[in-house]
Amino acid sequence: MTRFTVQVLRLALPAALVMLCPACRLPWSAPAPPPRVEAGRSIAPPRVDGRCDDPAYSGAATLPLEDPSGRQAGRAHVLHDGLDLFVCVDGLDAAAARRATVRLDPVVAGGSPAALELTGDLEQRVDLSRVGGFGRSVGLAVSVDQAAWPSPRGEARTGELVLGPTYSAAPAGSVFVDGRRGFLAIPGAAALHPSELTVEAWVRPAEGACGALLSGGAGDLYLGLCGSLAYGPAGRASAVTTRTQLDGGWHHL
Repeated sequence: MTRFTVQVLRLALPAALVMLCPACRLPWSAPAPPPRVEAGRSIAPPRVDGRCDDPAYSGAATLPLEDPSGRQAGRAHVLHDGLDLFVCVDGLDAAAARRATVRLDPVVAGGSPAALELTGDLEQRVDLSRVGGFGRSVGLAVSVDQAAWPSPRGEARTGELVLGPTYSAAPAGSVFVDGRRGFLAIPGAAALHPSELTVEAWVRPAEGACGALLSGGAGDLYLGLCGSLAYGPAGRASAVTTRTQLDGGWHHL
C-alpha cells in the first residue's frame, strides 16, 4: 500500500488579492459621511474688514479649526445673504499666518473640476453664483497653516455646507430664491384680481440688474426695478418709473 503525505500550507495573501476573492467575508464598514453644517443667514451682509466682530456674524455657523493633534486652533464663521458667502476666521494663535484658504466645491463629496480654491485674507467674500447659487449644498473646507475644517488629518476632504433650505413639498408661507434667476409662478385664478390690492416687498437691488418683482403678464399688474421702481397697471409696456434711484441697500416698497 502506498501512503501519501499531504501538507497544508497557510499563505499570507496580499490584502488586494483577498478583496478580489468573491467568497471573502471580511468585516467592512462604509466611510463616514462628511460633517454637515448649515450656513447662517443674514439679510444685511457683514462689513468686510478682516475682523469677525460685525453684528451679522452673531447668526453665523461656527466651525472649529483643528490642528493635526486634534486641538482647536481657531474658528471659522460662515454665513450668507443669498447672494454672497462670507467666511471669517478668528481665535488663532499669535504666531499663526494671516492668510486663509477657502475651498468650495459644487459637489459635496469634493473632487469636482469646478471647485474653487481661494487664498486670501482671514475674511473672504465669495459670489455664490460661482458654485451654483443659493438653495443647495456644496462642499467646504477652510484652512489656516496646519489648522483646518473638517480635518487636517485627511479624514474628510470637504464638509457639507447647506446654503439654504430645499423642499420637495412645503406648505404655503414663504419661498426662498437666489436673487438672480429664481422665481415663483402662481397659476391664474379669479382670487388674484380683487377690486383692491396692496403689494409690499423688501428689496435689495443688485448692481446693474433689471427685472420684475411682480408680473401678471401682458395687460396685467407689473412691478419691477431697473435703477428705480417701475409700476404699471397693464403690463410692462404701461409702466412708469419713479425719480428716486435705489442704491444697493435694502428698501421697503
